Amino acid sequence: AADNIKRVIQRPDTDWSKEAAQNPYMIKDTQATKTTWHPIGS
Repeated sequence: AADNIKRVIQRPDTDWSKEAAQNPYMIKDTQATKTTWHPIGS
């Protein structure tokens, strides 16, 4: 089994110097939510 796996997505048609490429949503496809926790009540 692997201890660490990296996800790589190549976007050859992306111009990284433009404003549209400068947002956090470009990495959304590489993120995985393992656990979501939120308190119920206070």
